[in-house]
Amino acid sequence: MDANTIVNGAYHSAVLSGLVMTNSILAKKLFKVNPANLGMLSIKDALMLTTNVYISMMIKSALITQGILPANINIPTQN
Repeated sequence: MDANTIVNGAYHSAVLSGLVMTNSILAKKLFKVNPANLGMLSIKDALMLTTNVYISMMIKSALITQGILPANINIPTQN
């Protein structure tokens, strides 16, 4: 596995994690919804988490399309 694959995997994971956390905070503040309890996952919590991840993926895609976020991070290779 090359360095670009590892860096891009970490980049996409960090962006998606940040968006999921942001969506959870906004849902808690605006809609008075408690975040999903990952220790005891019920069907409601699983659906909330799945919806949150899906919304975060759509937001990430929109941010990449608008040019706000780069699609990938490329590390220059050394010869």
